[in-house]
Parts: sequence; structure tokens; C-alpha cells
Amino acid sequence: MPDFLNFATTPMTKCKAAAYILHRLTDILLTFYQIMEQDFFRPNTIGQRIARIRKMKGLKQETLAELIGISRQAMSNIETSDNIDDEKLAEIAKALDVAPEFIKNFNAGTGINNNIYQQNDGTINYNFNPIEKIVELYDALLRSEREKIELLQQLLQAEREKK
Repeated sequence: MPDFLNFATTPMTKCKAAAYILHRLTDILLTFYQIMEQDFFRPNTIGQRIARIRKMKGLKQETLAELIGISRQAMSNIETSDNIDDEKLAEIAKALDVAPEFIKNFNAGTGINNNIYQQNDGTINYNFNPIEKIVELYDALLRSEREKIELLQQLLQAEREKK
């Protein structure tokens, strides 16, 4: 039995608790999506776009800073700036495996889709969409919660059969 349901004393209480938790998780995910839509999907400055692409690529700020030969603090300053010189943008773009124009025109709401670039004499078609990832994680969470509810219903049925 999941540890978070130990406070419930009867199978029915546990089933109600699991349903409540599922409902609350849905609320949390909807709130998370709204925040993401307002903040994450609408980067306004070049620095914010660089930060979003870096995060989507799974790089830490420190790692990107090392790749372009600057300090983490300097990278932080770039990611909070409104402007960046073309030479530095080209270095960052190369480290992120994207074109400088991609960073300039980036919109996280559409994801990193069909970004084709050359690597080791071959073309790689890289597809990533953050909304699809959120939906995938949400589906996995729902499956997990449904499994918990099913387990609790089985426990409830077993308790009823004992009586």
C-alpha cells in the first residue's frame, strides 16, 4: 500500500483519499501548465530564449558556460540580458547545436521541431515539443493514480468479503 495513504484507517477512507489526491494532482498540473504557458512558452528577451533552449536541451547553466569558455555568473548575466552581441550569440548557438537565427526567433510554445543540423557527416532531425512531454508525464501520473485507486478498491472489496 502506498505510504501516503497510511493515515486512512478503512479501505473506503483510503479510496476517498486516493480520489482526492488524484483530483488535487490534476489541479496542480493545470496550474503548472498555466504558469508554463505564461512564463516558459513566452520568452521575451534573447537571454530568456537562450535559457529556455539550454533547459530544453538538458544542459545546466554551468555546463553551457564551460562550453563557451565563460564563468557561470557571466552565463547568468547573458541569460538575464536583453541584448547579446552577434559573436557571443554565434558561440552559444554552436554550443547548443542550433543556428543563431533559431535563438533569435525561438518560441518555446512550438517546441524544438524539425531543427535539422549537420553532425559527423550526417543530418539529424531533432524533434522536441515541451507540451507533448507534459502530456506524456500527465498520462503516466494518471495511470499510476488509477492503479492506486484500483488497488484500494480491491482492498475495500476484500474487507467487505471478510464481514
